[in-house]
Amino acid sequence: MTTTVDERRPATPAAPTPQPAPHATAPTPSIERPGIGARLRWALRPTGSSHMPPPIPLSPEQQRAARQLKLVRISRPAAFVITVIIMTASFAVSFNAQRDLAERLGWDESLSWLFPVFIDGFIFLATLTLVAFSGYATQKNNRIYLWCVLVFFSLISVSANVIHALLPDLVGQQGRVGLQGILAAVLSCTAYQ
Repeated sequence: MTTTVDERRPATPAAPTPQPAPHATAPTPSIERPGIGARLRWALRPTGSSHMPPPIPLSPEQQRAARQLKLVRISRPAAFVITVIIMTASFAVSFNAQRDLAERLGWDESLSWLFPVFIDGFIFLATLTLVAFSGYATQKNNRIYLWCVLVFFSLISVSANVIHALLPDLVGQQGRVGLQGILAAVLSCTAYQ
């Protein structure tokens, strides 16, 4: 029995075989950056490895500069911590004195805490912004303005603390009216700012 080509071919067409997408046929090499593990292994490798050239000896000037750089790297965090401690302590003392001054001058007890927050808050804000702008040469005018704000509100804060220290003497001589005039003058100056 002989078969013809038509007999071997099925009556219904076969489903087409799926062809892979043209870009998926050949895998593309991926360039991967070394992960943190690889970088740490490289940074923590033994220094006596054979693939590293011996270190170049430093001149005495370079050794002195390296020591100074190391001291700067150690002293900056210490200076930051000391600054935060001093700033926190001075804010607490100033806050207490200015709040007491505001209460003695007739401010409501529930609002007297706003006076030191307002005055010392501007000092804190100006200081932080000066630090933030210190690296930008284009911010010179803003830095000048912030230095003026910092000096102005520092003078107000120191003046309020001095008035609080002299309060018993001032109340005895001028009474409450004189102190309220001083506080009104201070607040009008800050409102203009």
